Amino acid sequence: MRVLFFYFSIILLLTGCITKEIPKLNNSDLPADYKFKIEGVKEYDKEWWKSFGSDDLNSLIIFAQKNNFDLKLAVKTVEEANLQYKKDRTALFPEIGLNAGYERTKTKNKGFNTVTVNNYYLGLSASYEIDIWGKIREGIKLTELNVLEKRFDYDALFNTIAGEITTNWLNTLAIFEKEYLLNAKLKLLENQKRLLENKYFSGEISLKELYLIDQQIISTENAIKLLKNNKNIYENRIKILLGYNNIDIELKDRTLPEVDFDIKTPVPLELIRLRPDIRLSEVNLMKSFAAYKISRLERFPTFSISASYKYSSNEISSIFDNWVLNIAANLFYPLIDFNKRKYNELINKIKVDESFINYKKTVYQAVVDVENGFLNISNSLSQLETTTKNLQKEEKQYQLIKLKYLSGENSLIDLISEELKLIDYKLDLIDKKLSYLESLVSFYKALGGRYYKEVKHGKEQ
Repeated sequence: MRVLFFYFSIILLLTGCITKEIPKLNNSDLPADYKFKIEGVKEYDKEWWKSFGSDDLNSLIIFAQKNNFDLKLAVKTVEEANLQYKKDRTALFPEIGLNAGYERTKTKNKGFNTVTVNNYYLGLSASYEIDIWGKIREGIKLTELNVLEKRFDYDALFNTIAGEITTNWLNTLAIFEKEYLLNAKLKLLENQKRLLENKYFSGEISLKELYLIDQQIISTENAIKLLKNNKNIYENRIKILLGYNNIDIELKDRTLPEVDFDIKTPVPLELIRLRPDIRLSEVNLMKSFAAYKISRLERFPTFSISASYKYSSNEISSIFDNWVLNIAANLFYPLIDFNKRKYNELINKIKVDESFINYKKTVYQAVVDVENGFLNISNSLSQLETTTKNLQKEEKQYQLIKLKYLSGENSLIDLISEELKLIDYKLDLIDKKLSYLESLVSFYKALGGRYYKEVKHGKEQ
């Protein structure tokens, strides 16, 4: 006890003049109502893709979560970080070793016979650094934060992949709708051409008008070919995202999801905290602060104890008859290091300031991204509403022309021309609808979410 009291007194003497309170960070200058902590977030429906109401899309994203190459790698980095955390936690416990051996010593002195001595020994040894200042615990906290960082990396990656799958899926559905309309348009143009040929041979129209309809037919045929090629491109992109290139993608959906014209109010600022980049910046801030605390604590003395219990004997049969117990305490204080530790502390303090600035920048950028995403939704929805109204007017006009055709007031060519205009309006509506849905996907991606689960070898644990 006297020895321990002696060491403890030295520690107090050496550290009394350098012990200072480590400054606390605050959330000043952040957006209103923004809380500075990771815990306690009430998440919105993070599986945003389910809002499209498609079993096909849900199945694709679930499949990608288990088989995408990048996600598999991200899972491995999380597992590696978790094992590193568990490894570092072992520093909180003493290290115990087993020692066993045999020595044979021969001694020859002048005038004496050679003396041979056998020595057998068996023992246990233990060493332990007492974490008085919490430096070891801060180091463990660093690796624990690293686990969080890797999980948030996974979330960011998964959110991106889910967005890419959804975007390619939407474009594929748009192609299905366009193919149907363009094939219908092609048939109408061919019928119109036959009618115009009769007029040409009767001298009612010129050859130029007949060429114009031929150009429209060729343009429509090329558009259909282009759609088929683009459909293959989108399907190949989906295959890569799924982690398989030799599978056929069978989609039951053939039309784009219905659009809800009742646009919701902007999301609460609290939900923005689900963004992986914000949570990553929070973790990096905490990591830099932990590193700063460690650099401060490195200027403090370290105190460790060791013990050994050893059996030894010249004869193995009597090895347990003799034993030795040894207990030692060690104190180390960095007396002169030419300000090495001081400079390291100052460097880490600057890194804390840098991380905090980056954290605030990330928060503000996230707010702007979400606001811009909401504005893009509003703009695309406005264009969609305008196009929908124009289509409704054209449908009424088509019905009027159809009635006039049935009553003999208009020709079949007039009816076909009006139906072709109606198809063009429908094609334009598909583009506007796709643009709105893509802006919705971008908005969901801007919000982020937590998606990491224990996934291994393509199976969810």
